[in-house]
Amino acid sequence: MTTKTDASRINTLLRRLCLPRWLGRAGILAAVTLAWIWIANQILIGGSLVNYSGLSSLGAQVVEFLTRINPYLWWGLTIILSLIVLSLARSWLKSSIRKGRQVAVSVAEIQKLSQAMTSEGVDVLLWVWDHETGP
Repeated sequence: MTTKTDASRINTLLRRLCLPRWLGRAGILAAVTLAWIWIANQILIGGSLVNYSGLSSLGAQVVEFLTRINPYLWWGLTIILSLIVLSLARSWLKSSIRKGRQVAVSVAEIQKLSQAMTSEGVDVLLWVWDHETGP
């Protein structure tokens, strides 16, 4: 029973410490997603307005061909740019998580946690922190 209590206290502390970063990351990713959806929509709308009649000197078949493949060109561009945005967002997220893992927990938080835990739980935490490369 005490191990469950100790584990829940550790989980509560970790959630409380991580929540601001999680909310910040979620907000930034939501803003990037909404901005990208708007930009992609503008690209597709602008692409649908392209008129190739100015290229009539190349021949009617060329103009007809370009007009026929026009939607695919703009969808292809949107997909390529989406992959670039996705890659940048993923890279930022991984970097943010790595930076978040490097933040040290304050001594006051650790003292508060250790006072609320059983002595066996504190011993386990001390053992884990001394041997963080593995058991």
